[in-house]
Amino acid sequence: MSELSEMQGVSPQELRSQVGKILASPFFSQSERLSRFLDYVVDQTINGQSDRLKGYTIGIEVFDRDKSFDPSIDAIVRVEAGRLRSKLLEYYQTDGINDPVLIELPKGKYSPQFKKPRISPQENKTQDAMPSDIYIGREYPKNSIAVLPFRFLSAVEHGDYFSDGMTDAIISSLAKEKSLKVISLTSVLRFKNTKIPIRQIANDLKVSHILEGTILMDDGNIRITTQLIDPRTDYHLWSESFQRKTQDIFEIQREISDEVKSKLVEKILHEKDVSEKHSIDPKAYEAYLLGKKTRKKFTKIAFYQAADYFKEAISIEPDYVAAYTGLASCYCGLGSHGFELECPSVIIPQGLEYAHQALKLDNSFVDAITYLGIMKLKYEWDWPGAEACFKKALSISPNDSRAHLQYSMYFESLGAYSEAINEAQQAYLVDPISKEVNMNLAWQYYQAGMLPESEECLNHLLEIEPGFWGAYWDLGHIYMSRGKYDEAINAFQKAYEAGGGFFLPLKGLGYAYAKCGKVKEAKNVIKKLDELKKTGYVSPFIFATIYLGLDDLDKMFEYLEKAYQDRSRLLTWLKVAKEFKQLHGDPRFQDLVKRVGIPA
Repeated sequence: MSELSEMQGVSPQELRSQVGKILASPFFSQSERLSRFLDYVVDQTINGQSDRLKGYTIGIEVFDRDKSFDPSIDAIVRVEAGRLRSKLLEYYQTDGINDPVLIELPKGKYSPQFKKPRISPQENKTQDAMPSDIYIGREYPKNSIAVLPFRFLSAVEHGDYFSDGMTDAIISSLAKEKSLKVISLTSVLRFKNTKIPIRQIANDLKVSHILEGTILMDDGNIRITTQLIDPRTDYHLWSESFQRKTQDIFEIQREISDEVKSKLVEKILHEKDVSEKHSIDPKAYEAYLLGKKTRKKFTKIAFYQAADYFKEAISIEPDYVAAYTGLASCYCGLGSHGFELECPSVIIPQGLEYAHQALKLDNSFVDAITYLGIMKLKYEWDWPGAEACFKKALSISPNDSRAHLQYSMYFESLGAYSEAINEAQQAYLVDPISKEVNMNLAWQYYQAGMLPESEECLNHLLEIEPGFWGAYWDLGHIYMSRGKYDEAINAFQKAYEAGGGFFLPLKGLGYAYAKCGKVKEAKNVIKKLDELKKTGYVSPFIFATIYLGLDDLDKMFEYLEKAYQDRSRLLTWLKVAKEFKQLHGDPRFQDLVKRVGIPA
């Protein structure tokens, strides 16, 4: 398309005026990178150079990549283009709803298009909607879908977890179809019980199809109604009602999952779908759903309570693969996948046992493969085994954001930051609203020394999840790397006070105090950790990091050795932890790295 046709009769002066107005809005004024991106693509188009708007050129000229930049490995341009599209749409839905010039960035292109609304700004003031030619969904892949949380319409105990279980089952079924882009459960749950328009949800999640449904239980019967929607037009592409006895709950779930997947595959991909049939005792399924719901609380008590529910499910249904995987996830969460709430050497062997049991029953069960990979990496320190698990999981379910996220952490531990960022970006594309996914993407940018990119991600994270501890945790590290100790201390304090990070923020706080010479405050953090040890497990690695900041290397190595004996997950990243970089030449440090087995 020529620049003339792209500009649709809009003059360069009008365009520059419109860009200035957009960049001054709250949507862009706090985002330097998106502002540079928009200004650059518009300027290039006005100057007749839209043919230069390629991923490689943009990566170098807008995002300061060097000449070795490879867009097929580093997806920053694609990710930021998606964010730019979303921000433009938000702007035109709110502050810019009456603007005389519309700027769009079509999906799959970096050359913007400009047009004037079909109705005048004055006429538009009387309307609540966007102009008729500006709609959500058209720029997103035609094979993309989000399954919104099903609405439970009956006052029945545990109805909430059943509706979430239905949503999760359909997502899991669809995610195995490699030709579909399926948004993960964590992102769609943010839209539970909201009144946000379908079009806006589709835009936020970057999908071209929405599936929604309702559940009604009454007198031993269950009625489930589903509908597949094109968010651009609100047109219902397909709808179906299912009415069964409540004892057939699991069969209904499977039937709906298969039917929706079949309809989507046939309608969008023009392929036939073949689904496996399974049958699970409804009581076992109910216990399993209670376990999943309880685990999401992500506390020490909740992990053990969830494990009891999963064990109950297995006592009813001995070959229940998902329940064994649930058990593996609980023990992994307690000792390896996050915060080490229990001593890893005590708790993780149980998680490994349950993961292996699940895979004996079904060696293609993606969650079991992924959790096994997590424990192989962070407990067994088996890098080849972990990578094999992550690769296998993604070969079966390319839409699995957890597998992408953990694979990025695998690459991070090796110092392979380009690959780590790429996997983190892939997780973001599948799960754009997940706080864990956004936190990890920011962290990988930080580890790679890309501080502006990291900071930008964290600003976005705090927009979607205000007060999230992980955002402050990451920001604390950015401030430390810039020598801004007061700001770092404040960020780590906020992370600890926000809750959710358990003892981890105290590691950053104690280290920051020590590095800026506040020895008394650093030792007070150590005293606090000693008190916490009386009622629960605290990783020796946390103590080691603070003693490193205090330059007490003997104490530091003493606690690192304890961490090694406990098989602390934090040792997985020992070679790439910025705090320990100064010790790379120390023979004691080199010996520890060798014993952990981190590949060269």
